[in-house]
Amino acid sequence: MKGIKNILCMKTFKKLFFLFIILIPIIGCKNNSNNDEEITVTDMIGRDVSLNIDKIERIVCIGAGALRLYSYIGDMNLIVGAEDIDRNQDDTDYSLFGAGGFKDVSRPYYDINKDLLKNTLSVGLGGPRNQNPETEKIILANPDLIISEYEDEEKMNKLQNDTETPVITIRYGNNHNIFDERLYNTFTLLGKVLKKEDRALELINYLKDSEAELKNISQKSTNQKESFYIGCLGNWGTQDILSTSANFSLFNVSNIKNAISSLDISNGIIDIEKLISVNPDNIILDSLGISIFKNQKYETHKEAILNLDAIRNGKVYLQMPFNAYYTNVEVALMDAYYISSIAYSDMYNNFSIEDKSTEILQKFLGKNASYSLVKDMKESYGGYQKIDNLEEFLG
Repeated sequence: MKGIKNILCMKTFKKLFFLFIILIPIIGCKNNSNNDEEITVTDMIGRDVSLNIDKIERIVCIGAGALRLYSYIGDMNLIVGAEDIDRNQDDTDYSLFGAGGFKDVSRPYYDINKDLLKNTLSVGLGGPRNQNPETEKIILANPDLIISEYEDEEKMNKLQNDTETPVITIRYGNNHNIFDERLYNTFTLLGKVLKKEDRALELINYLKDSEAELKNISQKSTNQKESFYIGCLGNWGTQDILSTSANFSLFNVSNIKNAISSLDISNGIIDIEKLISVNPDNIILDSLGISIFKNQKYETHKEAILNLDAIRNGKVYLQMPFNAYYTNVEVALMDAYYISSIAYSDMYNNFSIEDKSTEILQKFLGKNASYSLVKDMKESYGGYQKIDNLEEFLG
């Protein structure tokens, strides 16, 4: 009996051994398949791009705001090259980047990562006056993935062929709208390519929840609906009080009455006569354009401007500048809450724009985006304040 048991044990062992031998190649093939598997994604201009998401260790971002959107979701330590506009080199001639330059415009994604970005390779000039990727410099950075905001399909196909590197194009929302499906789809695309789907969904849900909250506040408020005007709105550089929008997304989300919504405003610039004729109840000024406003329009039209109802009644407010090499999504959201708190003050008991700003910054840029950054922005741009006397404020 003992001999028979030994024989049976040997047979069982042999069966298990051969089964193990058979399974090894199957398991091995499965792992290799995962490591070598390519996925195909459709980018934001409709290009199908194949890439191996498990082998992305070196990334370059090019075009207006591409690095910013990446910074919200991706690992900044994977960035091996950046455009000069995103490196803020002290010897850079920032006049090359457009009217007013960009050196002094707040871009929190840069402020948080400036030590890393200053020391990374240049992959081109960047900025509004340089609308072409600089292929030779990009090749020197040797990226595994290029994330681009350039929307020219032919150029992106050529860049991909010349660099032999996958290129995906991302996009912002229309008209700097941060509550836009195109932006959400960009986050989804980045989440998939960077294996950060949960992070992408977190940001999408945060923006959608914020939009719902702002709409709800506007519907529940009992405040009388007053008209608002946005001035000094950044557009390819800093601008004066006549730079505006008849379809301003930060007004739209909170159902705020835009004083110029019925006007045909070409290139975002209103005539001084039209501004006087609409005579808004409230004026929001983007703080970065204050110096240009003072030097170019205020002195020329001082009497007419000071006679506007909003200015006579001390209903002028500063917001933080959110448009700098395209849209700072987190700053635009901060501005949206600030403007809403003015229009619907009855719904904002014990509200602190500083606390809300810190929450938003940390949601988009992590724990290093502390309250000190909000204070730095306020000291630099004077943002989030009520101007009771514009003449005194401008000196």
